[in-house]
Amino acid sequence: MKKKWVIVSIVAGVVVLAGVNVFALTRDQSAVSQVKETNTIKVERKTISDSIIASGVVVAANEEVFTIDPTKGTISSIYVSVGQKVSQGSTLFKYKSPELESELSAIQNAEQRANYQQNELKKRLSDVDQKLNAAKAKKVKSQGEQTEAQQQAQQQAQQ
Repeated sequence: MKKKWVIVSIVAGVVVLAGVNVFALTRDQSAVSQVKETNTIKVERKTISDSIIASGVVVAANEEVFTIDPTKGTISSIYVSVGQKVSQGSTLFKYKSPELESELSAIQNAEQRANYQQNELKKRLSDVDQKLNAAKAKKVKSQGEQTEAQQQAQQQAQQ
């Protein structure tokens, strides 16, 4: 009976080994069959540029519309043309208003008068400062003379 068990064990071992070999062989072939053939290309350094040519209309994101304000006068000069690019603070046009021009002239004349008066007052202040300094110097001198006279009087009184 022992022999029988040994033979059965050997046969079972051979069957198991055969099964493992068959499984391993079929598994490797399925993995190989799943790999697809690929083409390779040598990599080169190049500059890639894409261009898109399209047609359309460009519309400004911020568009400002100006209208004439007749209370400011008439437009005397226009400094820009249609479609010209401008930046913030650019002068676009100029009004001409006789009323505003006469008011501006009056203000400029008043400014000139005020500047003249200011200069005259500065001169007067300078003259007064000079007279004040001269009076102070004269006062100091007379105080010095008075002190000297008092000292001489005291010396004479002591003799």
